[in-house]
Amino acid sequence: MLGWKRINLDKPDFHATDELLCHSFDAIALTAWQQVLGSEDLSGLAKRNSKAHLSELTKTSLNSFMNQYLDAENVEALNSTSSKNTALFLRDMLLYIELSSAIKAGNVGCLEEVIKWLTIMFQSGSEMFLARGSQEDRKIYC
Repeated sequence: MLGWKRINLDKPDFHATDELLCHSFDAIALTAWQQVLGSEDLSGLAKRNSKAHLSELTKTSLNSFMNQYLDAENVEALNSTSSKNTALFLRDMLLYIELSSAIKAGNVGCLEEVIKWLTIMFQSGSEMFLARGSQEDRKIYC
């Protein structure tokens, strides 16, 4: 678990911050999947269905998940500030995880793609969705 003693404003520990962000991301992503799949118990859902059915269910639900939480137009339509912040956190964490993985693997092509998106995000300033385009344009392939 998290070593909370390591999180301190006077002396930041980046490994502890990374751990906190990853745990938060896992919890939010699991909750979002529960909503998309319509199941409160994902482990029970996994036990009740075959591996092939779960794979098909995930494939069909992935577009719904992405549209609901990662598509700029739909995020703007979410009904509360916390829902919008959750969607933005998911988007930012996906980029962070992708960037971390690319750095660890030394994947220069993936680094280039992620840095393009980060550059657009940082240049947009207060405009959260400056980088608009088709859904296909917003996907990152590494």
